[in-house]
Amino acid sequence: MKILITYGTRYGSTAQISQWMKERMPSSAEVSLLTVSQVESVSAFTHVIIGSPLYDNDLLPEVKRFIAEFDDDLYNKHMGVFGVALSHLGRGLYGEADGGLVYFNRFFNYLPTKPIYSRLLGGALHPELLNDRDRKLLEAYYRAKGSKQIPFEQEMDKEQVWEYVEKYLDFVAVKTRLQEKMNRTSPE
Repeated sequence: MKILITYGTRYGSTAQISQWMKERMPSSAEVSLLTVSQVESVSAFTHVIIGSPLYDNDLLPEVKRFIAEFDDDLYNKHMGVFGVALSHLGRGLYGEADGGLVYFNRFFNYLPTKPIYSRLLGGALHPELLNDRDRKLLEAYYRAKGSKQIPFEQEMDKEQVWEYVEKYLDFVAVKTRLQEKMNRTSPE
């Protein structure tokens, strides 16, 4: 099993989550951990897991470029995807759906095929790391929610990430068994 875990990151949460995923992979697997910008080819991998923070209501541009560049090669991989957001459940502002699953569903529009497993994972917000543009966007968001400042938020959970890996591998095993069964029963 040759696994590529690849990701885009804005402030480091997705990178940390990707590292935790690598730690949970079976010792028998050959695992490569690369940013989407570092990937030159996916052809040598049997499994590809792609991660992106949900940023500015979408995936990071470099993650969308990665998917577009390797579209044909990703089609036959055991593909998993994960998104990272402050709330993996989504939030609402004035009764409107916002963030979380709403934006995560956009991930599927970019993919060449449905992934074996997908999940939205909790991230972190460190106000001191924000660039000017992001600070202004988040200040406006939190002001609209009645807060005078951007709070530190931490929803990253290593156990949640490890659970993602375990479920992904379970789904891969099921798909593999089904393919083997179909191959045995199909006329030649």
